[in-house]
Amino acid sequence: MAEKRTVAGRTFLVIQESTLAQDLYFQGLLAETGIDDIVKGAEESAEHYARRLLDALVGNCTVLDMLGTLLIPEDKVPEDLRERPGEAWTKDVARETAAWFGSLTGDHKAQVRGMITTLLQDFLEAGLVSLQTSTTSSPGEENPAGGTGPLVLSGTAAGHA
Repeated sequence: MAEKRTVAGRTFLVIQESTLAQDLYFQGLLAETGIDDIVKGAEESAEHYARRLLDALVGNCTVLDMLGTLLIPEDKVPEDLRERPGEAWTKDVARETAAWFGSLTGDHKAQVRGMITTLLQDFLEAGLVSLQTSTTSSPGEENPAGGTGPLVLSGTAAGHA
């Protein structure tokens, strides 16, 4: 059974394996954040760099849309797909989920903020943002993976292939 999160009495399934459409949608949202332009400083610790990446993701207005790609309301997933909720994901469901999270008030806001931080931290740790050497890199331009060139985003929305 997929991992579950409950907010304001509504249960969501964490999508562990995503579809290609979901991956592309999520990568588009990431591109909107400008995260691929955030370069690790030569003297910057990995922890500080990860915090800057997380701050950039949280500070962007697309963060609720990102949450809608990582979670799906349980009531939107047919019983036969409960083990593979990503197969029930659509852009419309993601947008509805984002709008629902955005409408929360009171204590539920703090719960969603915590969930955003946890899910985004998990996705960073899972390697969603892969730091790779670009084949079009400029000589001497460093990236956090130790190579040269800009950050290249790869992976899946849920951090799994």
